[in-house]
Amino acid sequence: MQMLKKIQKPCVWAVALALVSVALVPMSRPAVAQQYFYTVQVGDTLSGISQLYGASVEAVADANGISNPDLIITGQLLSIPGASSVSEPESAWEPDPVSSGAGGGQPSYTVQAGDNLGAIADLFGVAVSELAEYNGISDPNVLVTGQTLAVPGGFGTATPQVVDSSYLDYDDLRAMFHDAARIHGEDPYLMMALAWQESGWQQDVVSYAGAYGIMQVMPDTADWAGPALVGWETDYVNSAWGNIQTGVAFFAHLYSLSGSDYYALAGYYQGPYSVETQGLFSDTEAYVWNILEMRDLFASGRMP
Repeated sequence: MQMLKKIQKPCVWAVALALVSVALVPMSRPAVAQQYFYTVQVGDTLSGISQLYGASVEAVADANGISNPDLIITGQLLSIPGASSVSEPESAWEPDPVSSGAGGGQPSYTVQAGDNLGAIADLFGVAVSELAEYNGISDPNVLVTGQTLAVPGGFGTATPQVVDSSYLDYDDLRAMFHDAARIHGEDPYLMMALAWQESGWQQDVVSYAGAYGIMQVMPDTADWAGPALVGWETDYVNSAWGNIQTGVAFFAHLYSLSGSDYYALAGYYQGPYSVETQGLFSDTEAYVWNILEMRDLFASGRMP
């Protein structure tokens, strides 16, 4: 795999990165007549965001098409209507969602905004179906922010175990692709096809060039893309969710620069600077067309 090479054209990419970084930071104290926006952070609630801007929960939910105020997505950009002022949060304290339970026994997890059951199951190395059944969850796609989940088969520590890709079934991974695509504004089926081309959805794959996991993420790219595009240093080596988030975020960045799925895919494989200066190689063209064809397969609910 040759994709995800370190960006080497600072005059173009540095400007784009600066624009991306600015877009991710909520406006702190704009004028009253100006529109307010806020990027959802881990642990946020819609009521807390609304209170911060002096707006009603109902108004914020309606303005952003949110049907369930208890479910918001980390990384989602919210428009804040009718905001009158901005209050500073009283505390920067953020609770640790993982708990080992009383006496270091069975672990539990407090659902954060943007979580999905597949990612939580991946964190603890349990099956989604087992975690859902254990907590009486009838619809694995619906979680309530603040809900505490008991983790079956507790291992008596607050430290999640490293999860081998053999623990993950296709339903788990499909949920992760959909969540990552929604966060970064991409087509989940295209991301599924890209990942299948790269690794066959295997997290334990390492290429000869040193690319890791499901999305075949290069370390240099992850070191940059995690903090700059995802918002934190992702565990792209051990975590399927961290790997998918990094790869999808980087693809979204390439798309924002090229405006084309075709050239974003080409840049993912060949490297954006190489595509710009040398054009597409023959193997790059074959790579891109294969992914575009597989995208339709995944969209129809089938597997390659």
